Amino acid sequence: MKQTMFAKACRWLYRRPVLVMGLFGLVYMACFNLLERLPRQVHLVECSLDTYVPFVSSAVIPYVAWFAWVPAVLFFLMYIDRTRFWRGFSAMVGGIVVTLVLYAVWPTGLNLRGAVPDTGLCSHLVRMIYAMDTPTNVCPSLHVFVTVVLLCALWDRLGTIARLLNGTLAVAICCSTVLLDQHSVIDVVMGLVLAVTMWYVSRWTRFGQRETAKSENNIFPAKSVFERMLSEN
Repeated sequence: MKQTMFAKACRWLYRRPVLVMGLFGLVYMACFNLLERLPRQVHLVECSLDTYVPFVSSAVIPYVAWFAWVPAVLFFLMYIDRTRFWRGFSAMVGGIVVTLVLYAVWPTGLNLRGAVPDTGLCSHLVRMIYAMDTPTNVCPSLHVFVTVVLLCALWDRLGTIARLLNGTLAVAICCSTVLLDQHSVIDVVMGLVLAVTMWYVSRWTRFGQRETAKSENNIFPAKSVFERMLSEN
């Protein structure tokens, strides 16, 4: 009886991905804000490469673009391929949970931020980010982790031009985290490693296995969403 109720609940949630995303977003923000406010001793993360990375205030543009790109990718995947959406979302959720546990068990911080020169709108946005986001809970970088996981989920559902545009934006987002002194190079590397690991692990989830079965039963390579739209017309 319990398994049946659980299965029904899972099916009910599976048909309501927007609700699931909203609920997870609320839980994540509550946990992250709690960790930000807890008075704890942090371990500074830094390496010699950090001293060679210049501060570039214009890097705030791709950094802020991330907040629009992430939901756009999720809704796009939800529309074109529900199985791929759930695989990408489950990999993202799993990695975020791992990251929050790491933040709780081994708090990390930075000592890289300096004075932001007053050079215009970009500098103003950087100061706003510094005011809202403390230099703690930084390793691994969630900006990098989420970007790479969603790019993996998105990659073979796009055409050549869309791959180039999204790949370029993803690289710019990852670079922006160090160019704004928001993260150390170590944070970026750890975020990349976690993303690749979680995407690989997601292959053995129910959604990953279902996706593999679908591809094995199809003798033709999957078309991009744009190719399908053209063929339908």
